[in-house]
Amino acid sequence: MSCKKCSIVLDSNNWYSYFQAHKRYICKKCFIKSQKKYTKKTWSNERKIKRQKWEKQYYLDNKDKIENYYKDNRSTIAQTHHLYNVTLKIEVLSHYSGANPPQCANPYKEHKEPYQTIWSLSLDKIAGDHFKSKLPTGVTLYGKLKKEGYPEGWQVLCMNCQMIKRHENNENPHLR
Repeated sequence: MSCKKCSIVLDSNNWYSYFQAHKRYICKKCFIKSQKKYTKKTWSNERKIKRQKWEKQYYLDNKDKIENYYKDNRSTIAQTHHLYNVTLKIEVLSHYSGANPPQCANPYKEHKEPYQTIWSLSLDKIAGDHFKSKLPTGVTLYGKLKKEGYPEGWQVLCMNCQMIKRHENNENPHLR
């Protein structure tokens, strides 16, 4: 068996198992190349602009229907957003604390046992320059860090440890 596009002999190293099971004779390289070409073609700038125009027109044509939907389902929508936000917070804090459930790094030995109350935990920039960099806060920050692949330089602290750190390192943004 060989690839239909490049005629390379297909084996387990260069042929996806799904394709083997469904008898699609295309190697991994050719498949990836075709996917890139397809993605570039289907998500061009012109297509994005066309989609934006369509969405705007759809909104204008169905404004009452959309507004009624949001009024009728306000609590369901709020619950969905809340659940997403809490899940994202737990995911990001768990990554940076290295524990699930997340816990305070406890740099000042404030707690005898790990502090795990999710509502009092938040991210803190280890370098202490969070206020200088004008980064987003809360869920927006969690989403950005997740999207960037969890960059280094962050730790999980409880509010007590945050306040101690701010005081000891003179990080209070209001006194600058």
